[in-house]
Amino acid sequence: MCVNEGGLYFVILNWWCYDICNWYRSYTARPQKGYFMKIQTSAENYLEAILLLSKKMSNVRAVDIAQYMGFSKPTISIAMKQFRENGYINIDSNRYITLTEKGAEIANRMHERHMLIAKLLMMVGVDEETAYIDACEIEHCISDKSFECLKAFYNQQTKG
Repeated sequence: MCVNEGGLYFVILNWWCYDICNWYRSYTARPQKGYFMKIQTSAENYLEAILLLSKKMSNVRAVDIAQYMGFSKPTISIAMKQFRENGYINIDSNRYITLTEKGAEIANRMHERHMLIAKLLMMVGVDEETAYIDACEIEHCISDKSFECLKAFYNQQTKG
């Protein structure tokens, strides 16, 4: 069972948020089912950025992604070519970028993780800016099982 009554999970969450990414970096040297990402962290960030931009803009181009992420247009163009070749995005004749179903699945998963982890961090006293920055790191290194437990805990705490 993931969730229980009481403050034990707040203590565990504080420890976990502090140490999980350092632990993950050493842990990935030993392959374990459910702990390896299918694509790299930077790729997940690109896909999440495309998702967020597509919610704000009707058409997303590489230059929009470059401005949003603070990277050069050539860097973004290289990444977009790789994403297109691997089936994560489509680029139409006007150079507009859209997520494929495969890309949208990853982007939505990362965005859900980012938002929920940030909310949990703020629940335990982390300031908003730090919570969102830390959540951006944690979202990539948490297992699906651990995330589902945190999600259940959050939902229990915010019921009402």
